[in-house]
Amino acid sequence: MIFLPSKFLALKSERKARRPLGVERRGRFCSSAFAERAKPSPCSTSKTVPAVPPLFHRPLCKAWRRWYNTQDIDRQRTRERGRRDLKGEEAMRRKNRRGAPRAVWLLLLAAAILMTAVTAAGEGALRGYSKEDGYVYVRLGRYPQTAEGGIEPILWRVLTTDEEKAYLLSEYILFARALHNDRNEYQKFKGDFAQTELCQYLNTTFTEAAFTEEELGMLLPCENFGKVFLITRDDMKNKAIGLGSTVTGSENPKKIQENPGVRAWGTAWAIENNGYDPAEYPDPKAKVRNSTDTANITLGEKRLYVFQAKYGACSPYWGRSPSTSHKNQAVCTKDGGQIGRIEVGRDNEGVRPAVYLAEGSYRIISGAGTKDDPYEIEPAGAGE
Repeated sequence: MIFLPSKFLALKSERKARRPLGVERRGRFCSSAFAERAKPSPCSTSKTVPAVPPLFHRPLCKAWRRWYNTQDIDRQRTRERGRRDLKGEEAMRRKNRRGAPRAVWLLLLAAAILMTAVTAAGEGALRGYSKEDGYVYVRLGRYPQTAEGGIEPILWRVLTTDEEKAYLLSEYILFARALHNDRNEYQKFKGDFAQTELCQYLNTTFTEAAFTEEELGMLLPCENFGKVFLITRDDMKNKAIGLGSTVTGSENPKKIQENPGVRAWGTAWAIENNGYDPAEYPDPKAKVRNSTDTANITLGEKRLYVFQAKYGACSPYWGRSPSTSHKNQAVCTKDGGQIGRIEVGRDNEGVRPAVYLAEGSYRIISGAGTKDDPYEIEPAGAGE
């Protein structure tokens, strides 16, 4: 047996007394409080390694670091697994995109283009007036329009459209004619347009000259007037359909052309012929007999009247509404672009026909719908 000096034993006892709390022997971990301090907080996102135990506790340091590194490796593995999952999904999407044959995409693109073309040239291509885009124009029927009586297609502007019809108004004044020659009779039936001579003329002589039977089948009647009629006073005033009075700048021809409103211009046939061939009747001042009056009138009064150049050289035309103040007069357009009235027996007042084009009764075969390149239409069943 080895006997140690008492001084050495005393020093050993002193060191044991100074041993840190929680350590029974060197390197042994026994304090739960110290273990809690060693572990990282579960809410912490920081990667900073927590404070380590004292360096002289070597076994404890190694065990703690093994535990911490294990937790960090688990987190890294979880992140890597998520990245692999995302990369796998992206690769699968790319594979699916590459898997669709190009020919299929080209076929779908061609189908879309074809559907667009069909829609543009289909039954629903006609639209009403809009301030941004203006009018859509269409050709339908034919009528004399040159001074010599040459037959040309009638140009119509589309005022409005709905599920049943498109409301068309002739772009030009096609001829001049009295609304009703007997002014007293007009007063008796209180200005009913259906009983006027002009209404009867439009739905007999005019329709026979202007439309084929197939084209007439495309038109809808308006009230009890027939399939061809005139616009109303309210239509003439309606700026929502591109009409309305345009008094401002009424003596500036350039402004008149830019914003005609209710104004209209007659064809050469209506101004220079109107059923009185200039070759046969060369003198517009020659006297002719009115159909009802005994007094003779000049030939010029049997043709369409033209306003002065400062008013744009436009011409007046009838509306179907009677005057509210004079029983023997009806509404018409005036030189300044406003709406007025005149006696119903005036022969040199213009006629600007209107029709209802039934939806589904036609198909567009060509054209862009503009004034210079209007739509060409034909009956829906034609060519089948």
